[in-house]
Order: sequence, then structure tokens, then C-alpha cells
Amino acid sequence: MHLTSQSRLPLIPIEATPIGLAAGLLEDERGGVVFLHGLATHQWGAGDQVGRRLAALQLHQLKVASAAEIGTVFGADRSTLFRWRERQEEGGAAALAADKRGPKGPSKLRPEVVERVRGLAGEGHSGREIGRRLGLDGSTVRRALSRDTQVRAAQRSSGGAARGTPARGPRG
Repeated sequence: MHLTSQSRLPLIPIEATPIGLAAGLLEDERGGVVFLHGLATHQWGAGDQVGRRLAALQLHQLKVASAAEIGTVFGADRSTLFRWRERQEEGGAAALAADKRGPKGPSKLRPEVVERVRGLAGEGHSGREIGRRLGLDGSTVRRALSRDTQVRAAQRSSGGAARGTPARGPRG
């Protein structure tokens, strides 16, 4: 019997970015697909960070490639992959949702808080003591006092409140 020589079929699409020897990633503005041994094993839509992170983690758990290789293809360093793994172990796939950037809650620096900070500062308390009493971080106290200084300077330059008078009306 005579066997014909045929070229091997690629295990991943030609356009895919290789991940180790057995996988590849195809990604565009519509989302992404991971191929493993010729099969599409993971797919996610545009903006689906959870699906994308889960695919990276599962490739790592299957030892398809090193954390460094997987991280390079998915745009994350090794420590990020390990942090994702910890979050997934603690809270499941939902814990892989992107971290909220910026303030984690409403600002504590409301007008009544600024007023209390100013009052305590006027009584001679240190920024650290004011922060301890009001449950504020030192930077928040400094921002409140800075805001007070800026308001007073603006009022003085525009002919508003005279020096030494409160920038706001009487306390209520």
C-alpha cells in the first residue's frame, strides 16, 4: 500500500496568535476565540472581560502554556494572572469582573464634612486628630482645608466675604 504525503493541517487558524504549542487566540473588535488542538474552546463578545479572563485562566490551569506566554497574548503579566486565579477561587467567575477604577464609594467630602473639618481646625486640632475624630484619611482632611482656603481666596479677590469671616453662612 502506498501512502501519499500530505501536509498537516494547522491546529489553529493561520491568523491566530499562538499560545504555546497547542492553542491560539483570534481576537478583534467583536470579541475573541481561543482554539485548543483545533477546536474552538472559549469565545467571548466585545467588552466581556470576565469571559476573556476566564479563558486565560483555564489555559493556564490546563498547562497549555506558561503564565508568561498566556499573559503576553492576553496583555496581562504573570502576577495579574495569579491575582485573577485567586479572585476566581474565592468568588467564582463573577469575581473576575474588572476592578472599578477611581473612588470606590461616594465622596466623604460633602459640604457638612468640610464645615466640621474647618471647625475643628479653627479650634486648633491637628489634621491627624481631625481625621481620627471624623473617620477621614489625612489627604481628605487636607483637601477639605485646601478647598476652604481656595474658597476664601476667591471670595477675597472678588470682593466677597471679608478676611476672617466664614466663607459660608452661619452653621445650622
